[in-house]
Amino acid sequence: MGNEDLREEVMAFQEWRARANGRLKTLEKRAAWAFLGIPVGSASQAAIKKAFKKRALELHPDKGGDAERFQLLQEMKDLLVVRSAKEVDEAEKEQAEKDAEVQKARDQEHERQKEVESDWEDDEFSSDDSWDADEELKKMFPKKDKRKRKAKTDTAEDEDLGQSENFNRDKFEAARRKLHRGFVEMWERAGKLAEEVKRNQAVSSGAEPLRQLRKFVDRFANVEISKLKDDDKQKAERILRRFLEQGSEVLCAAGAVDPVATVSSVAMQVNYPLMARCSAESLKSSCSALLEAIEALPAAFGRHVAPIEDKAAAKRRAEADARAAARLPPPRGGVPG
Repeated sequence: MGNEDLREEVMAFQEWRARANGRLKTLEKRAAWAFLGIPVGSASQAAIKKAFKKRALELHPDKGGDAERFQLLQEMKDLLVVRSAKEVDEAEKEQAEKDAEVQKARDQEHERQKEVESDWEDDEFSSDDSWDADEELKKMFPKKDKRKRKAKTDTAEDEDLGQSENFNRDKFEAARRKLHRGFVEMWERAGKLAEEVKRNQAVSSGAEPLRQLRKFVDRFANVEISKLKDDDKQKAERILRRFLEQGSEVLCAAGAVDPVATVSSVAMQVNYPLMARCSAESLKSSCSALLEAIEALPAAFGRHVAPIEDKAAAKRRAEADARAAARLPPPRGGVPG
């Protein structure tokens, strides 16, 4: 590739990246709303924060959730949660205080250096005696805007490439490789965000079973588990059996729609409270088996329901073909005599 072709390609990549970043931000916001399971722009800031907290509990790895989705949820939070004026003022005040501490420490160090120089004016220092105060202060008070500074640096480098009159092929080739890596990361992120949007669309029709599950679990925990005394193995096992008897239909419906949320809800509000009051191995085994059964619900549902759906679909296709054949006009020409 010639120098001019390389220059044009890098410039075109930079323009495409700018447009793609804008579309990616739109997709990020849509995915953030999908994480919460609420319509776009339909909730107040208080409701958004509450929904994020609830979703974070469901996805937390320690509660049986997905670590990768939990990390993505944390990234999405800043897109929808707008800090209040008070929070902004507090953050600015905190940063100002930190800057003042840095400056004070720097001034003190300069004063100390002056005193040392005046006392040891005639002494010789080796390179090992030097101490970089600024570097130490940077380590003590790291700044939070490293990513922003990096983005600004990247932008400045792009501008230098475009404005420089002297062509530097090494710089353009390095920029081309860097852009390619950025495109790969952008593509992977867009895939994750699109997957969340699709996931929300797929389970939106199943929101009611999950609401029914949470309602049932809350009531059961308050009525049954709250009365359990410590180390009462028999009663703990009876409570777990009663939970399965009363909630089997609700558990199956919710588990078929969203097994992760169902497992998280049952684990946090039923299993953990029971095992906290009774540490019997048999109870732990039963609780673990319950979660495994819920996780396997979609696969079991597919094994039993998929053949029926296939037969129904085949029947509908046959009926449609028959109706289409009945609407066909008769062949032209008469029967030969």
